[in-house]
Amino acid sequence: MRRAKPAPEIRAAQSQSTRRDVRSKLDPRKADLSFQKARAKTGQKEHRTRTDLGAPVEVAINRMPEPIRSIAWAVDGAIRKISKKTDTKVSWGHASYVVDGHDLFAIGECKDRVNLYVGNGTSLPDPDGVLEGTGKAMRHIKVRSVEQAKSAAVTRVLKAAVKAAKAGSGNAWK
Repeated sequence: MRRAKPAPEIRAAQSQSTRRDVRSKLDPRKADLSFQKARAKTGQKEHRTRTDLGAPVEVAINRMPEPIRSIAWAVDGAIRKISKKTDTKVSWGHASYVVDGHDLFAIGECKDRVNLYVGNGTSLPDPDGVLEGTGKAMRHIKVRSVEQAKSAAVTRVLKAAVKAAKAGSGNAWK
């Protein structure tokens, strides 16, 4: 199958970006300026670096609307209760938790709930049927209330995930 040739303005932008690479060795300010002009001509969006990347989880949780925020704080408390060695950060816009050296959990905001992502969820027993999803390694729990976040079913899943990660059977997100 033949590839279609890009439009003339895209070809011009591509050639300018090649020139930008050469110029960047000489003067990085000129390279950035030419690249911005090329993007303006083609209508490409400028991608920005996330300002919250690596920030404490409080940043991600506090920007959630109030009914969801209280659920997220309850899930945060449940995760921190499981292990004293919990490191936190914002990753991909979600509150992420590294427990005992294993990147295991994340909290994501939804319209009417919070998703608790469990990185090694496929390798965990789920007698209560709270884990959902069809991913290769990850599963999630849809947490719709503070009471559910504090429930025994969620706590069992959290403890099982930490135990499985310590045993070496499946680290998150791989």
